[in-house]
Amino acid sequence: MRSRHFTGIALTACLLFSCDAANDAGRNCEAGGKRIDVTQGGATNTVYVCDGLDGGEISVSDAGEQCPYGGSVIQVGSNEPIFVCNGKDGSAETVVLDTVEAGEDCTYGGVSLRVGAGDPIYLCNGAPGSDGRDVTVATEPAGENCEHGGLAVTLGDDDPTYVCNGSPGEKGESVIVATEPPGDTCAKGGVKVQVGSDVRYVCHGDALSWHELDADTDAQPHAGYVANGASDLTLTLPETSQLRLGDILRVVNSGTGSVSVTPNAGQTFHYGAGTLAPPMSLLPRGPSAPWRAVASSADGTKLVAVSYFSGGQLHVSSDSGVTWTLSATGADWMAVASSADGTKLLAARWNAQLYVSEDAGGTWTTRGPSLFWTAVASSADGTKLVAAASNGQIYTSTDSGQTWIPRDSNRAWRAVASSADGSKLVAVVQDGRIYTSTDSGQTWTPRESNRNWRAVASSADGTKLVAGTIGGQLYTSTDSGVTWTPRESNRSWYSFASSADGTKLAAAVYEGTALPVDGFGGHVEAARRDPLVVLGRHLGGREQAHRERVRHEPSSQRPHRQHRRPPLVVGRADVHGQWPILRQQRAGDGRGAVS
Repeated sequence: MRSRHFTGIALTACLLFSCDAANDAGRNCEAGGKRIDVTQGGATNTVYVCDGLDGGEISVSDAGEQCPYGGSVIQVGSNEPIFVCNGKDGSAETVVLDTVEAGEDCTYGGVSLRVGAGDPIYLCNGAPGSDGRDVTVATEPAGENCEHGGLAVTLGDDDPTYVCNGSPGEKGESVIVATEPPGDTCAKGGVKVQVGSDVRYVCHGDALSWHELDADTDAQPHAGYVANGASDLTLTLPETSQLRLGDILRVVNSGTGSVSVTPNAGQTFHYGAGTLAPPMSLLPRGPSAPWRAVASSADGTKLVAVSYFSGGQLHVSSDSGVTWTLSATGADWMAVASSADGTKLLAARWNAQLYVSEDAGGTWTTRGPSLFWTAVASSADGTKLVAAASNGQIYTSTDSGQTWIPRDSNRAWRAVASSADGSKLVAVVQDGRIYTSTDSGQTWTPRESNRNWRAVASSADGTKLVAGTIGGQLYTSTDSGVTWTPRESNRSWYSFASSADGTKLAAAVYEGTALPVDGFGGHVEAARRDPLVVLGRHLGGREQAHRERVRHEPSSQRPHRQHRRPPLVVGRADVHGQWPILRQQRAGDGRGAVS
């Protein structure tokens, strides 16, 4: 069938092309075939269609000695034979495993492995290790070896090692905490705490019993006292046996005298940071004068204050304001700054030179040009100083004020503040912008917008800043003045002070009252709740009008106003066996704990 089909194809091809007759076996087709000549376009191509070779004969016979264990040989035509041999039969010998005693074959014994009649294979034990020693642990009674008993640990024949009990502790007392129902002990109920036989109560909503304090008094437990007079009074704490856990002693002093709290023998009076009510009464110290500015050492012991207008003075104190000493005279003192230890001081006057002191105000030296100075600031060590002049430049010093270098441009500089290391500075310009410096004042960058800026303060590291305007909001920054956020309401913000970490701020409002500011959240608490201790006073609405009018007038032509001149006032709260409670405007409270 296949040959007929092929022939049909060949015949068809011959009709189309030129075909030769069958070719015999030869060079082109080993088994013969057909030749086809294909002529196209004048060219002839020859194609050979060859017959296949005949298949060779296949025979299979015994391999004979070529396969020792029998097999077959396969012959395909005249090709090389192929031998397929059987493998050797497997052995049926047994495997024997015996124990070998210690001896020649295995020094320490072992096992032998034998397959049929073959030689044994020995698996020998290793050399034995040295014998271990017994460990015994026995209870050791109280005695010479262990005063309070213990354990005796013996290793072999060695002497025992003793692990002794410690001295027995005292028997602990039981602690019972139970709910106390309303009754005579706790009117509104509470908690009863019993340690052994000692019983204490913590009562719910335990209202204080209030008493007027008009003489030295032994305090009652869990009570409050109000002083309204001018006398200095002493309040003695209750006896410890009268006190209960959670008792409170509250003292309110709305008078002009002081109140001291004194513990009994064996008692110690403690108070937590921030639990004392802020001072409200201010103690008058020093002479009466129109005080303009004040500065303090880090510990508050060394103070410096300056007064404004003709006959102005500069006073210093080394006992936290108890006594004051006249240190320098001259008109129109404007600003003052202090190093952290209070020894290096910088003071500025209107239309005069700068004043520097390196002995806490004992002596003063004038430095720098005569300008209309408005503000000064100091690094903590007092070496890096900055001073700003109205309609002048900012001046910096890196040698405690011995030499000064003018910086930036003439502007209406109003206030300046410095970081503790003196590297970061911030200054404000009236009807201008805020300016910051990160290289101790060598270069300055304008920030925020043009406003009627009046005051500024800085944290110790110079990252947290606060600035205020006259008739506008206060603004805070937490990135060294790069960006600012408005806070609170429109007021005439007059001055600021900042804690070292910048989280607690104090602000004074012109023709208003001093307000404490709760950090950088922008919340301003009511002055009546937590007033700021202030030194001196503001001169009222006429002060700004006067200052604006005389800014460009010669000193000899300036009109001078007559003002009531109050003395310096200082507030303090100390706890060294006594506790003066000082208040300014309204009665408040102080809390403490007694042990």
